[in-house]
Amino acid sequence: ERIQCDSEEISDCCWMGVHEFLRTQDHPLITAVLERCYSIDTETRTADGPLEPLVEMLEGAVQWPGREPYPTYFAAATQPPRATEAKLL
Repeated sequence: ERIQCDSEEISDCCWMGVHEFLRTQDHPLITAVLERCYSIDTETRTADGPLEPLVEMLEGAVQWPGREPYPTYFAAATQPPRATEAKLL
């Protein structure tokens, strides 16, 4: 899938696998999403097995004034949170 960059907001972007992202990036929002939605251990930057979502991702839309709406995804829990997640809630 081709990434559509917004030249007003993003200077550079590329697709990369989750494990490559964890090795090379340190984005706090994305790592928090990976921890809560895919059970990634953000301290060791590993998963306990294959990446299986712990949530169902529901499509919605976000629209800023003067712009077309764009798809956005929100999580709906499908499994109870792990102990580390429970203390974050």
